[in-house]
Amino acid sequence: MGFIRFEDLVEEIFDVALLPGIGFPEVAEHGSDAVNNAFVIPPQPEPATH
Repeated sequence: MGFIRFEDLVEEIFDVALLPGIGFPEVAEHGSDAVNNAFVIPPQPEPATH
């Protein structure tokens, strides 16, 4: 069990998910440094089985 504290204006929350192993997740606003400097590593394709 935990809590979420917002220290500024929050207009909407669309989704909440658990992030195992992540101690201090943050909400990044569109256009923020966190978003502008982030990248996503695409998942590896599943190996073909025959």
